[in-house]
Amino acid sequence: MKGFLFTIMYIFVSLNLQARPVLSSPVGSRSTDIRVQLYPDHLDRNLFYYFSDSSTLVYDQYGYPKFSYTFTPDFGYFSATVKRENSKHFQSRLKEFLAVDNKRRIAHLPIYTSSLESDDGGLVDSYFHAPYGAPIGAEIGFSGETKGVKSIILAQALKTRNSLRLQNCYNTKGLSDHLDASIIIKMKETYKEFNARLKAKAWFFGTDIKTIVRKLIQNHTIIIKTNGGDSNDEGYIREVSNALVKKFMTPLDFKNTSIDMKDSKKKSFLDMKFKMNIQNISKLVTVNYKIQKRVEMELKRCSPVETGAITEFYDEVVQKVEL
Repeated sequence: MKGFLFTIMYIFVSLNLQARPVLSSPVGSRSTDIRVQLYPDHLDRNLFYYFSDSSTLVYDQYGYPKFSYTFTPDFGYFSATVKRENSKHFQSRLKEFLAVDNKRRIAHLPIYTSSLESDDGGLVDSYFHAPYGAPIGAEIGFSGETKGVKSIILAQALKTRNSLRLQNCYNTKGLSDHLDASIIIKMKETYKEFNARLKAKAWFFGTDIKTIVRKLIQNHTIIIKTNGGDSNDEGYIREVSNALVKKFMTPLDFKNTSIDMKDSKKKSFLDMKFKMNIQNISKLVTVNYKIQKRVEMELKRCSPVETGAITEFYDEVVQKVEL
């Protein structure tokens, strides 16, 4: 019996890892709500992949959260058990999506690594990344370490429900769109359009950039001559958006501080924001280039973890060790 169960689990993992979602063309990408985006399969037009929009701490048989934190003034260690879920709102959106066409099918994105992280700028120094993650509803354990004064700060944060925001993150792999086209970008007019749209805002979000690119394609400031396919495909929008970011903009982190372009590749384009770099308009010229590519892509997605249970059972799950 055990051998049979192992075989079933192996087949499930193998199938999950062989999934090939097109990560550069999410359905619903024109919406700012990235949680409801689905990614088409690179071969099956009726198959779409999604990522769960919420995560929760697991409770034991006595009703306590499977979470513990032990700390000293100089060091802290936590462990937690988390499972991914689909919220009722997200389940409703999935049903609406499937109802449009009875041929549509959905599956969760393949999960290659999972992690538990804080979104407050590195409160925890290191995390355990679980290889291959876990499917919806499965329990998965995490651990992490804090050093120095962070150990005490984290202990204090655990007392207040809203002061600690944990996220269950995972990395997935897939493909970009298959692009084959000649692209012409009138840089001078493009730069003027972006500056005009900036107005009082200090930055653009990724969704803003893609919206402007679509307009520039419509008014022929950007011309895409495809060898088959549609110039309005999401892959071309993303390709041109990336080219303009490299030319005109600098990516920002959550503190609005400039980050290196290499680091920006680890984040989702739609989740990021960018500041404009001042250009000498007189030196901007029309750019003409060809593109033929389909490449491997990685994407990181995170869903919030409800941490209220930690506060409720603080005395049971948090322990200070005297040196």
